Amino acid sequence: MTSTDPDQVAAEQPARARPAHVAALDGIRGIGVGVVVVHHVLVADHDSIAAFHAGWIGVDLFFVLSGFLITTTVLAQRGRDLGDFARRRFWRLAPALALLLGWFVVISIGAPDHGHRLADAGKSAAQVLNVTQAWRPPFSVYLGHLWSLSAEVQFYVVWPLVLAWLLRRGRSQGVILTGVAAAFVVTAAERWLLADHGASWYRLYFAPDTRAAGLLAGCIVGLLFGWGAFDRSPVLAPGARVLALPALVGIAAYVVFGPHFTDPDVYRWQLTAVVIAGAVLVAAAATCHGGVTRPLLEAPPLVWLGQVSYSVYLWHVPLIAVVLSRWPAIGLAAKAAIVVPASLVLAWASYTFVERPLLSSSGRKRLFARIGFAARPLG
Repeated sequence: MTSTDPDQVAAEQPARARPAHVAALDGIRGIGVGVVVVHHVLVADHDSIAAFHAGWIGVDLFFVLSGFLITTTVLAQRGRDLGDFARRRFWRLAPALALLLGWFVVISIGAPDHGHRLADAGKSAAQVLNVTQAWRPPFSVYLGHLWSLSAEVQFYVVWPLVLAWLLRRGRSQGVILTGVAAAFVVTAAERWLLADHGASWYRLYFAPDTRAAGLLAGCIVGLLFGWGAFDRSPVLAPGARVLALPALVGIAAYVVFGPHFTDPDVYRWQLTAVVIAGAVLVAAAATCHGGVTRPLLEAPPLVWLGQVSYSVYLWHVPLIAVVLSRWPAIGLAAKAAIVVPASLVLAWASYTFVERPLLSSSGRKRLFARIGFAARPLG
């Protein structure tokens, strides 16, 4: 018997294909990693820095992008072939992370705190660092930033399975979209209540439930995009184009003048406003209605930075820790002059020689053959 429910029929129609490559989305990644690096270089300085305390919000731009891209991918596949999705995510993330953790284990040999270091490496590899740091601070000065990767990997495991199940069950677009929007409201309200009741900043900053807003906002944009709402609606696409510039200006102003992440007001309402602004930017970029922001988001240096942003993010914090351990009194300019170029060079090398080759099966075979691990028949 064929269902005639218009919502269910609409849900079963092929979704719009996710954007294969949109330079403006890479530009948003570039902005995200750029403000995070500046933030970490400044807050790790021994001098007092009044500005850029809110550069941590670059992580939330990554979350919004992840929510959008993973949602559109699952919709385009209609919830099928999740095994292929999981394999691609593994080969995209695991090799560069393994390279970093291997280096960290080697430099930790003989260190007085090598036990703690190995434990941090294990938590990072197991993708539970966000949970452990939410309840048991302090966090590692070398690997503590990998909490956000743990949050994303957990999302990659849970959300595709949930969305695929909903699609296979024939749930309507309205039901799915309402459920995600409700989850967004719930996590924002929970974060506000916890802040009002004196929850620690690390509970609010690291925990999966309190930092899910960016991922959920990206999911909402991804659902609207994948189901063609931006094409059909007379409001959504033009609205994203008009609001893109105010959103970008608002994010920039918050990065420069916003509070440190230990401020309770961050978790009452400011984080919610930031991820909504990020969702507007992603919507404008994905629908090619970025207006006056598009030339900025598509600037070649920013796009390149976005393409190597994953490894820039992985390496810049350990490099800061190494520099400060060797030269504790180093000045801000000297520290930046070492950390920023070194992060970019390592990221380029990782992207060129590890990440891109390992994304395809043919690339993996070529790379393994070069290093002497060519596949051989068993038996």
